[in-house]
Amino acid sequence: MLKTLQYLSPVSALVASRLEAHGWKRESGSAIASKSYETDSGKQQVHVYLSDWGNQSRSFMLTGDVGREGRKALAPMPTLIPKGASPEVIQSAASRFAVLTDAAMANALAMGLA
Repeated sequence: MLKTLQYLSPVSALVASRLEAHGWKRESGSAIASKSYETDSGKQQVHVYLSDWGNQSRSFMLTGDVGREGRKALAPMPTLIPKGASPEVIQSAASRFAVLTDAAMANALAMGLA
């Protein structure tokens, strides 16, 4: 577990920093960042998590979670970040995640899913 945290922390910091540049708020709990989206039923909060599935996995997984019905919008969108990736690759993956999440939430709002 300690070894996992040792590798996850620098990646988490790079991802959170890049998400902040896209309007996300850095979090200090298990979620590394969050962002609010205005919907017909009020604000929906998206929380972002960075997971490591251990030595058998070659990548970290960046995922978003939205409460209630909004889950459908983000379920198919995890972003993989290769372990040992350069800071540029990590930041690019985080930017891609932010842009795709914004698009998925906009689409979900247009379809009335969020």
